[in-house]
Amino acid sequence: MTTFAKAIVPLAAKINDAATSEREQKVLKQTIGDILKKAGDLHPSGCSKAAFDAYIGAGAAGDIRDRTWHQQHSFDPGRHIFIREHCETVRSLRNMCISDGPFDGILCILIEKIRIVWVLKEEDRLLTQNGHRTHRQDWRDAYKNAGITVIPPESGWSGCTD
Repeated sequence: MTTFAKAIVPLAAKINDAATSEREQKVLKQTIGDILKKAGDLHPSGCSKAAFDAYIGAGAAGDIRDRTWHQQHSFDPGRHIFIREHCETVRSLRNMCISDGPFDGILCILIEKIRIVWVLKEEDRLLTQNGHRTHRQDWRDAYKNAGITVIPPESGWSGCTD
């Protein structure tokens, strides 16, 4: 995660620079978001109980929590059933990185705050309908209010403080 944190530090500093134009800030924020998405690929995945049951019910091999976004086409052709998403939204993670600018703060966010879960597309729609597409004050409450039960990765979420 240190490589990703080192990449974010100067971007966050530039966003916080008063001389940075709005257009440049927008592009820098998008870039931080892209880095966060790739950093998420290094984290183990959890899943919702419904996604776990749907995966097993479809006769797919193994455990959905061991699957990556790049493997999704093999068990969900057309990506119609499942979505791999961030519990703490990318927008929220990005805003934390911008406000916690120093390297150690950003590294801590990358290790402790990125939580990836497989959910059903219908569960994702519920989160969106409840106003939790890009911002969740507390992701656990957002999932609970949407009736989503999260199963953590078998290995747990490393560095997890929550």
